[in-house]
Amino acid sequence: MSLAESPLAASRPLTVERSAATLPEGGRQPTVLWLRGEYDLATRDELAAAMAAAIAADDADLVLDLSEVAFMDGLTLGEIIRAREAAMVGSSRSVSVRAPSSAAQRILGACDLADLLDPKRVPAARSS
Repeated sequence: MSLAESPLAASRPLTVERSAATLPEGGRQPTVLWLRGEYDLATRDELAAAMAAAIAADDADLVLDLSEVAFMDGLTLGEIIRAREAAMVGSSRSVSVRAPSSAAQRILGACDLADLLDPKRVPAARSS
């Protein structure tokens, strides 16, 4: 599912992928939000809105794919952490990141936030 109806689509290329499939242990496949480009103060509110919409849309965990992030600052990381906390408190769901680009790895490492990484939850390749 694309965020074409979102105000985010005009300024930031984001894609949301949802699956109705269930995991073998009975849980739901996570919702994946694919981020591409640069994320900083100028995009903070838009990203926060996209994450909130993805979390509110269903009862699945949220995985942020950062493989195509060219730049990410600490404010962006703060929004990811806020979304994670809101998902945990509001609905006992998780928000994690996977496949971080070198730019995303730098900020995650500098902030000692490797616990956001969850590479085993969702395959890295998009389904067609």
